[in-house]
Amino acid sequence: MRKLLVLIFLATFLLSCGVSEGVDRTVAVVSIKIEIVEQNAISILQQPLSLHSYINDRGETAQLLYTITATGQTFRSVTGRLEGSLPEGVQIFVRLDSPIRGISTGLQELGSQEVELLTGVWGIYGVRGSGVVLLKAANEAPRSLGHIRIRLAIQET
Repeated sequence: MRKLLVLIFLATFLLSCGVSEGVDRTVAVVSIKIEIVEQNAISILQQPLSLHSYINDRGETAQLLYTITATGQTFRSVTGRLEGSLPEGVQIFVRLDSPIRGISTGLQELGSQEVELLTGVWGIYGVRGSGVVLLKAANEAPRSLGHIRIRLAIQET
């Protein structure tokens, strides 16, 4: 039994080492796992934005500059929503102009739910885009001062 174990060990060792004759030891091979993924990113270039609006006025706008990456051929959309809530009678609208590829959905009111701002975005890397943020206050809006955050996200459509 012991001789059998020794023979099995030697056979395994020799097989793992390879036969010394006829083997080219000047070449090495490595196995590589490959994964190729699409890249998605969006960032706002200016922080923070500052807006004020008179009550019952047409509102005030500010330019919004962003960069976007959506590589590959999968169509993506850019959505926006507010993080937080606005006082009664106060509204924020956003329009993102299309970068090289994609279609703007125009001026959209933002709330707590995601709203599409751009559709059909694909095949771009680090492209700069622009848009507009509009702040409006209706007649019933209270005098107020505060902060709210706009959240932009890139998603597959």
